[in-house]
Amino acid sequence: MLFIFVAGSVFLAVSLADHSGWGFVGISLAVTIGGLYESIYAFTSEVLLYQDAIEARSLFGSKKLEFQNIRGRREYATGRRTRNTYLQIEPNDGGSPSLSFEKKRDFDEAFYDWFHRLPDLDAIEPISK
Repeated sequence: MLFIFVAGSVFLAVSLADHSGWGFVGISLAVTIGGLYESIYAFTSEVLLYQDAIEARSLFGSKKLEFQNIRGRREYATGRRTRNTYLQIEPNDGGSPSLSFEKKRDFDEAFYDWFHRLPDLDAIEPISK
């Protein structure tokens, strides 16, 4: 993510210095902003396991789900060309938030041990597509 921000910044600086067309400047600016967003998100987001709850924190806020309110887990993928796989924890009721995390995070073995002990909702009630 940080690499995308730096590369976008370099391309933006070059395109402004060379008086490139607005299209190249716009694309460079979009890549820079996207890389900055992804970098900030990557460095500020975290998943915390507590004695009685799990919490997902990011720059944009936090969501906490107590273990007693967890219905189960799911795993799903998004995108067509670049597939991102997510782990999701669903609540028992509609009043609590569901939590989703990209699977590519560096979760430790304790997290996966805990996560895989949750009921597998994909096996129980698959989501139709």
